[in-house]
Amino acid sequence: MMTEKFLKKVFLPLCGAALLAYILYPFCTEEGVTNWPLLIWLMGVPFGISHMCMYVIPRSHPFTDSVGILFGNVLVGGVLGIFILAWQILRAVFYLICMIIQAIAGCLAFMIERARMARA
Repeated sequence: MMTEKFLKKVFLPLCGAALLAYILYPFCTEEGVTNWPLLIWLMGVPFGISHMCMYVIPRSHPFTDSVGILFGNVLVGGVLGIFILAWQILRAVFYLICMIIQAIAGCLAFMIERARMARA
């Protein structure tokens, strides 16, 4: 149970963010200078697009208007995704700290119980 929780809540979000950073880093680096706001925005797009409540779908517009509206969706999804990604990373760190504390408490409880049984 604890392994499944660790994988879902800690490992997968952190690995997903690290994989996105690894893939997108070369696209945001020019002549050795990294454009950090662009990298963070691009990392937020997959997280934000999936959590958007409303998509604006263009109908009966010229092609250029449709492309502009779709780009607006991606832009809003990226900005929203920055906050979702930050929240998931903070939640993963929180769960990691809680799991470490639980493991220490479990070890201490086991040692105390073992000491009680040795006395009896």
